[in-house]
Amino acid sequence: MIYHNVLFKFGAAATDAQIKQLSAALEALPLVIPEIKFLKMRENFSNRGRGYAYMLASGFDSMEDLKIYSEHPAHVRILEQQIKPILDEVVVGDI
Repeated sequence: MIYHNVLFKFGAAATDAQIKQLSAALEALPLVIPEIKFLKMRENFSNRGRGYAYMLASGFDSMEDLKIYSEHPAHVRILEQQIKPILDEVVVGDI
């Protein structure tokens, strides 16, 4: 199993509605990208989050499946239209 985790630090102008819509869009991706085994985006409740207020956790059977997800038009569309406009910083970890 490949675990793909993303920590998001959104800009001050990001609204709760934008983040809620983003979470819903990301969590709907398994319906259109079958290579995703699970995907959740939630508020990071850790007191060590260093401003990274949200985290995406997802799983894939293989590196190839992760690549398919990364390049899939539905994922790219969310990245370009919903994430980048409100993003301040991001940390990605894959294991």
